[in-house]
Amino acid sequence: SSHEACYGNATFSNCSFEDVNNSFTVGAALTFLSYNNHTYETATETFTASFNILEDSEISLAQLVYNGTNYTISNLTTTLTTLNISRTIDISLTANPFANETKGFFFRFTYGGDQVQETQTYYQNISFINLQLCNATYTATALNFTYYDEITNIEIDASANATTIQTTFNYWIGVGEIYKIYSYNNLTNLLDSQYKFCLYPDSQTIYTNMDLDYEAVDYSPRTHYLRNASLTNQTTEINLNLLTIENSVKFFIDVKQEMIPFTDAIITISKYFTGEGIYRTISIRETDEDGEFIEYLDLDKKYKYSIVKDGVSYGTV
Repeated sequence: SSHEACYGNATFSNCSFEDVNNSFTVGAALTFLSYNNHTYETATETFTASFNILEDSEISLAQLVYNGTNYTISNLTTTLTTLNISRTIDISLTANPFANETKGFFFRFTYGGDQVQETQTYYQNISFINLQLCNATYTATALNFTYYDEITNIEIDASANATTIQTTFNYWIGVGEIYKIYSYNNLTNLLDSQYKFCLYPDSQTIYTNMDLDYEAVDYSPRTHYLRNASLTNQTTEINLNLLTIENSVKFFIDVKQEMIPFTDAIITISKYFTGEGIYRTISIRETDEDGEFIEYLDLDKKYKYSIVKDGVSYGTV
């Protein structure tokens, strides 16, 4: 006959298996645990622990079980009766995007393929992060977009030329494996030629990938992209330049690498302003599945095109 039993408490748990007169016992007692008691959703956190184990214990699988998700631990070392483990993860989102939360975690070990031990549950306090259009609640301005007439370099008057904005932010604190999403649209704004986006908490650096489409009445539409951009409570000012329809010509531009379409590349377009003696960014585009993008340009002017893909610069032409 066979008999299997498991029991445990805060520092020790044990499983035993008995078949006829042959039996063995396995278990691990926690001696050290390191983690941050408080963190933020999307942040990267490391959980490190040490255990006393029986000599010659055969651990076939070690896991960090965080908020119901299993993370296999490959960073595992054993010396005689000591087991050291470490696992780094990005913290999952809070259930309510505007509320803090406590998440539980524990360690699970599998011995010899079928005997399972779980530690007690520990808890981590998680605070939410936020990036959105500024309001009375969120006031730490991270980004300020201002619409400008490209030729006059004067801020566009929205009451005369209503502005349009469509944007989506993916944003995070850690390495970006887990991120939040915020979208904002305003299709006919007769009041504003500036759009301010605020972050919370203002003590943290938040990273973002952003896609933005913008235009104004009597102006040709353009785009602006951010990739892995860092945002803080020190405002980043971004001028969104627009050419009037009568002054702009639509171009279709192909980007190729060794005659192969260069897809999903970020193209920063800079125009030379003779009166200032400088090149200034007038648009940021992304190549499509054919390696193509469009741009509305001012004829007979000098331009530079800087090409970046997946964080790697491919130079300027």
